[in-house]
Amino acid sequence: MKDARIEFRISNAKKDEIMNLAKSCNMSVGNYIEQCIFNNKGKSPEPMLKTENLLLHLGNISDLVNAIDCTQSVKNDLQKEVLQLWAVFKVVNPKWNPLDDQLIPNEIHYILRKDKIKSGYYGGNNIVLTENPDDIISQFQIPAIYFNKQGCVLLRHFVLSFDRFYECYITPEIIYKIAQRLSMMVLSGLFGGYYQAVFAVHEDVENFHAHFLVNTVDLCTGKILTISPSGFKQILKDVELQMTIECRQLGVFVPVLYSLKE
Repeated sequence: MKDARIEFRISNAKKDEIMNLAKSCNMSVGNYIEQCIFNNKGKSPEPMLKTENLLLHLGNISDLVNAIDCTQSVKNDLQKEVLQLWAVFKVVNPKWNPLDDQLIPNEIHYILRKDKIKSGYYGGNNIVLTENPDDIISQFQIPAIYFNKQGCVLLRHFVLSFDRFYECYITPEIIYKIAQRLSMMVLSGLFGGYYQAVFAVHEDVENFHAHFLVNTVDLCTGKILTISPSGFKQILKDVELQMTIECRQLGVFVPVLYSLKE
């Protein structure tokens, strides 16, 4: 089978560094990158870029796949492998009772539990942020009362998580900065609306992640937020864009979203 040729964009500085490293190992660039990925269980050439360091050079998983000069079948196998290395943004859809007046208190108390936000990374938009969750709860309850929307589901719950492969790079502080941008640039202004949002970074499990709660009552119009499948796809595009911007500003490589299902 004839080898497939893949082209990709990369900065001159990164290209020169990878070429120099390949040359120091007496390898072609294609063979060098292939060794970085597939030789992790055996002896690596010296000097050698480990796979995760190579990702830092190339920017994201898609670039990594496209960078390999190998047969199409090998490329397909690699694509299956790297599906486990990306980030997930999803909507949590519990069977909430719209008449449950404890919905907002329970959810806000959950995401702001002290044993979960060990470093104190939490924030929000269109609210007055305090250390007392009850203050935030009161603020979230006001729009529904003012616009007489008590019979509606008053929250949307989102979660951003990362594969454990990223744990050496994606720290709670980095997740906080990403979540802060997503809350401000995406979730509090969904579809041109004006919504309250609160988020928190949970560190009580090995896989650090961020929870977001969005009040579904528009602060200006009282209209209830609805998210269609096509609307959720647009949210994902916006999330990926803002996450890319923030990761590049922070100097970390950009995770790519997968499991794009509501």
